[in-house]
Amino acid sequence: MWCVSHLGWLPIFFVLWMSCASTGPTGNVPIDRTNHRYSSRLDWQWRWSFPLPHGNSLHAVWVAPNDDAWAAGSNGAVVRFHGQTETIMRVDTRESLRAIWGLSNSDIWTVGTRGTASHWDGNSWLLVPVPVNDDLVAIWGSNRDQVWAVGGTRLGNAKYVNGGGTILRWDGKSWTVVARDADNPFKAIWGSSAANVVVGGHGPLWHFDGSTWSSFSLGTLSVQAIWGTGPDDVWAVGRDRLMANHAGIRVAVGRDPGTN
Repeated sequence: MWCVSHLGWLPIFFVLWMSCASTGPTGNVPIDRTNHRYSSRLDWQWRWSFPLPHGNSLHAVWVAPNDDAWAAGSNGAVVRFHGQTETIMRVDTRESLRAIWGLSNSDIWTVGTRGTASHWDGNSWLLVPVPVNDDLVAIWGSNRDQVWAVGGTRLGNAKYVNGGGTILRWDGKSWTVVARDADNPFKAIWGSSAANVVVGGHGPLWHFDGSTWSSFSLGTLSVQAIWGTGPDDVWAVGRDRLMANHAGIRVAVGRDPGTN
């Protein structure tokens, strides 16, 4: 199990992973400041390591079917974790990679700021042209010819502040714009198949049924992330609300029990 986070008291980002084996001493492992490697170990629980020498922030993680974990971050940084081995790669860009998704260790996409999209074919990362300059922040696909990426319009130096949103689709040959929201940027995407794709952001919830995009108002709610188990069980979370999308068309909205 993997996640990416940030230590508030140290100017670094770290990667956590769950270990099922118990080796080494119990408790914290001393910090080796000489080699700038920060790590901690609790037996049978979480361990983390800071993947040097690239020193970039990591923003997104995806786990391949064989349990290899791939993380993407700033300055085109990509890190592959295979057991105890870390392989540091770099996409040929200085842009920040905000999302990563794939089908296998030889078919992976990353997207990021200023219309950045890159594909890994098992040997190298190749930048792929995108017809917009939007900051792309989420990506999902059902197969190699059905991949979607979403994001928001950059206004000057601001990041999609009061800008529009864009939904892009990869058809196996090129990226094209398939839908736009003139007023609201998109921040999340998930699907159960090519005929059931859900997109959310600062405006309506969008749904693709395999042929047509439609939108459903959520009022003033803002979606930050979407996940599900199938077309009848899709969940979206926002700042202080919890939303469920059933059968791709009916939206039930309720407040997170942890808020007032």
